[in-house]
Amino acid sequence: MLEKAKEEAEQLNKLLYEEKQKLQELSITDDLTGAYNKRYITSCLSEEIATYHKKHKKLTVAMIDIDNFKSINDTYGHLYGDYILKRVDQLLYKAKHKSKNLIEKELID
Repeated sequence: MLEKAKEEAEQLNKLLYEEKQKLQELSITDDLTGAYNKRYITSCLSEEIATYHKKHKKLTVAMIDIDNFKSINDTYGHLYGDYILKRVDQLLYKAKHKSKNLIEKELID
């Protein structure tokens, strides 16, 4: 009986840990795009800058603003606005990975 209780406790602890991980991920990402949210980026940025500075490495930070985005939502509706946000996120993600691959290729060649 004690062994069964121990197994149940271990299962519950595992489940609790998994749910905690999911909540952590939800708290740092945008629900719509899955990209990191401003709160998370802001909390990490100072640390990243200090790390790169200490290692004498360059760091690039880009901020994107979609001009007249409110008018897109007002004219075409929020569903279309959501589509635009997802699409911009996908394009930025692809561009980031393409440039990373190019840089890695240059370093290897």
